[in-house]
Amino acid sequence: MTGSLKLISKRRAMFGDLLTYSPALICLAIMLPRLLSPQFGLFDDGNTVSVAHQVTGGGWDVWRVDADAGTGRFRPAYWLCLSLIYRLFGTDPLWYFLANGLAFAGITLGLICLTRAAGGSRLQAGTAGMLFALSSPAIESFYTLSKGEPLQLLWLVASLLVIGARSRLRKAVVRAGALLLGGFFIFLADATKETSLVMIPVSLAWFLAAWVGRKATHDRQRFQAQSTYFLATVLAGMVYLGLRASIVGQALAPGTYAGRYSLQLSQMLATGFRWAGWLTRDFSYLVPLASLLGACWVLRRRADQGAVLFDAFLWMVGWVIVFLPWGAPTVEYFLLPFAAGGSIFAGVVVGQASGAIADTSKTERALVVTGLVLTAGLFLVTLSNNAANGRQQLAVDAANADMLDYLASNLPLGSIVVVNIQDPNEYVDEIGLHLHGIWNRPDLVVDYFRYQEALLSPAASPPYYVATPSVENQPRLAVRMGVVESTVSEWNDSMLEFLDGFAEPVYQTERHFRLLTIDMLRLFCPLFPRREYCHVTSPVIDRRVFSFGWTIYQPGVETQGFVSGLPLPSQRTGAWSPRWSGGARFAPQGRERAQ
Repeated sequence: MTGSLKLISKRRAMFGDLLTYSPALICLAIMLPRLLSPQFGLFDDGNTVSVAHQVTGGGWDVWRVDADAGTGRFRPAYWLCLSLIYRLFGTDPLWYFLANGLAFAGITLGLICLTRAAGGSRLQAGTAGMLFALSSPAIESFYTLSKGEPLQLLWLVASLLVIGARSRLRKAVVRAGALLLGGFFIFLADATKETSLVMIPVSLAWFLAAWVGRKATHDRQRFQAQSTYFLATVLAGMVYLGLRASIVGQALAPGTYAGRYSLQLSQMLATGFRWAGWLTRDFSYLVPLASLLGACWVLRRRADQGAVLFDAFLWMVGWVIVFLPWGAPTVEYFLLPFAAGGSIFAGVVVGQASGAIADTSKTERALVVTGLVLTAGLFLVTLSNNAANGRQQLAVDAANADMLDYLASNLPLGSIVVVNIQDPNEYVDEIGLHLHGIWNRPDLVVDYFRYQEALLSPAASPPYYVATPSVENQPRLAVRMGVVESTVSEWNDSMLEFLDGFAEPVYQTERHFRLLTIDMLRLFCPLFPRREYCHVTSPVIDRRVFSFGWTIYQPGVETQGFVSGLPLPSQRTGAWSPRWSGGARFAPQGRERAQ
């Protein structure tokens, strides 16, 4: 009888562990649509392939990368990881997204383990993992390539796990090895994205909090772990800054990227206001949880799991403050590290609240249930927006790949592609990099539309083609796009007026789907009528049809018929494969294909 009970208990424990770590499967399910439709994007991906080719062909010198020259950046670990994927799999984007998926699952499992190591229950750890897997910043972070945040967060989570385990080790040699390994992971995070240096003040705050509370809690193990982690972050930061100073030339070199940081109060307030919008959109469910936590502490007059909650709070604060001096536009994927801390915070509070339902008075139970219902409702809103974000990213990347496929497969040798983005941005440069380095058409010349008189010539040589984007019903707070709906409309009108019938469309591709987004920020527009965000009218519950595509014109040439993008194999299957791969990735073979 006793043996049967032990067997049942063991099976229950195994089932509980499976449920606890199941959010890793959620990560893989979220990545499945991206793996079925893998395309490089027009933000940095062409540059990434070019740098990876440079690194793998130049003795793996990740310390000096041409792409970072003049930007003030120093990212050897970032370039090393991407170059390894390139060396193994060439220009097939599927493998890059598969690596993203593995990093996604790895980070989620790491957060679950961190919550358990901090004394969290299975419910708390599993909830933390699920909340991170379904968090809003995860979509753009893992559905696009060339983002530093996934690798950065992976190394930081690994460092926390290693140094957290060090305090439970006994042998001095093993403990020293754990310190070095944890410090190495922190260095990798610094060398992946410079914002990882914020872990120095964050870990200092953790250390001070543990030092202040060590006498009250008698938690010597936490104090040792936090002091060790602070030491590791300082040592890793010194190594990183020393290498940076010796190679870049200055400890914190200014440049086109790093130079955008400014401690001016006006800039920080403006940036903080924009970040408040993103936090409201993506993490509003934390508000009822924080209120519920405060109410529970007042009613119980004690702080359960206060240390882990305070540490998670400090993490979140640090990962907001580090971006306040950043003068560039705010983007959602920067909040991926914040999402990690927010997920642990929310998972612990949800576990506490769920456990309090059974052993509280009717009034307290009603308070807890109300808080949990509000939290669930606000979280469901983010899920709807996340689904729209994912579909938008897939639609934009697929349309871009279709356009590039047509240009690479059909344009004569030496053609000039004029992109109708009249204020040239990254899209224009990336189209050239993609055509030259990924689609193997180095003979094509890419320019931007600036009312060139050659476009009006009936027999221009070499031939010109104009590629113009189109976008309708573009959500305001969503994944990044290289074009804005209102501007694109003006550019298209001015381009067609300039050509005045001297061009015919030869190709068009478009991807569209019906939105289901809930924009709660619209509810605050009466309070901030002058904000640019409120100038564009859109519904709170958006059910419009989003569409994005490209039309390619050939000026001065009459066409026999309009070529639709729909019959392309890439659109029939939803997948895209590179036109070439292998050793001679940048060999000029465009002549054979053009003929």
